[in-house]
Amino acid sequence: MCSIGEDDFGDEGGAHAMIPDGKLITNLETPGDILCNKCKKPGATYKLTFREAECKECFLNYARHKFRAALGSSKILPRNANVVLVFNGSAQSVVLLDMLHHAQTQNTFKRLHCNATVIFIDDYWICHGVTSEGDYQNFIRNIKNILSTYCGFESFVLPLMGIDDAMSLIFNFKTLPDDYFVKVNSPSKDFIESLENIKSLTSRQDFVKHHRSRLIAEVARYFQCQFAFMSAISSDLAFDLLAAVALGRGASAALDVALVDNRLPNDVQIVRPLKDLTQEEIELYARAQELYLPLYQAYGDDGGSSASLQNLTKTFVEGLQRNYSSTVSTVFRTGSKISLNQDISLKMKDLSVLEDGLGLHCSFCKSFLDYKDSTTLLAIEFSRVVSEMGVTHNTAQDLNYKAHQYVSGVNEEGHMRNLCHACRNIYAEMLNKSHFL
Repeated sequence: MCSIGEDDFGDEGGAHAMIPDGKLITNLETPGDILCNKCKKPGATYKLTFREAECKECFLNYARHKFRAALGSSKILPRNANVVLVFNGSAQSVVLLDMLHHAQTQNTFKRLHCNATVIFIDDYWICHGVTSEGDYQNFIRNIKNILSTYCGFESFVLPLMGIDDAMSLIFNFKTLPDDYFVKVNSPSKDFIESLENIKSLTSRQDFVKHHRSRLIAEVARYFQCQFAFMSAISSDLAFDLLAAVALGRGASAALDVALVDNRLPNDVQIVRPLKDLTQEEIELYARAQELYLPLYQAYGDDGGSSASLQNLTKTFVEGLQRNYSSTVSTVFRTGSKISLNQDISLKMKDLSVLEDGLGLHCSFCKSFLDYKDSTTLLAIEFSRVVSEMGVTHNTAQDLNYKAHQYVSGVNEEGHMRNLCHACRNIYAEMLNKSHFL
């Protein structure tokens, strides 16, 4: 039987109370004669905060078991399934690649039977802006060297840009053309205009995140894969959960932290097999396997901790985590208990459009639309209309009617039909709105 939950109690050994901690010991630099807590052999150099010191092999077995347990408990992955592993160069994605490679090189009894294709979505030009060809070539060379060490996988690269343009630039790393730098640095006009016309970094990060998901769905369809492995760990999911609630995506927050996210088109399901691993475990695993970790920078990270709502949320949670080590676990576990509030009958009918012409899902992020009777959004929109138009005794009823129309997705211009509240906010920030979808 699976031992997780018996002696480990989730991520942090049963310590779920929000109490201040002292200095956290992440590993032991001097092996000495410390005995491994599992096999009782000397050389226990791997020490997690809420676990006894272990040797290298026992720690690797523990970390890999979390990966296998996440897939095994859900039984979501059928035998010989076609899988796209989305690689972004972060430490988490390198660890996921190494764990999947290890799982596929075991004997027949323990082997994870799936057919994996590695996809590197190249967002270097977005994250770093204008760059020299030399810097970019070094970056691509480092990524290629990492992926080439796992010879059992076919590895492909495509740039993060408009879907049609990106799909025309899918290349195998083995046959990457010499002019790839020029092609990547000539992104599609529509995508660039959409990104540049969004005023705030908060909305731009939200836009890039969900556009990436749409691109993943298209890539999975291209390779005839039903599943896409993402490398998000518990801290990433905790950040995403709080940011989603703050952005007005509370209705879909459950899918943002779930093991399986089935919102994407083409029947593609995102799977997060590392969701139970912590940042500390990722770092120790990379150290144990001597993995090369390239310098990774997500879009918007260079703006600072207060540049966007997402950055601020991440800084806030990380600050709490340093003093209250159960912060991430508490947020993440709470998010996993959230359930979607959907009309089951509508879901069973699999309708795409209701009688009033309003779709069941957001046209951009594919989240379920449930705002039609939201009193909260009605209050927000009424306040917005009042601030824009002013209010008198005679116009109050008309303003209330306009707010109802907006919340129902039937405003006078019809621009925002079939968009969720958060995607409407992105759309409203654009100066040129014609390239949004």
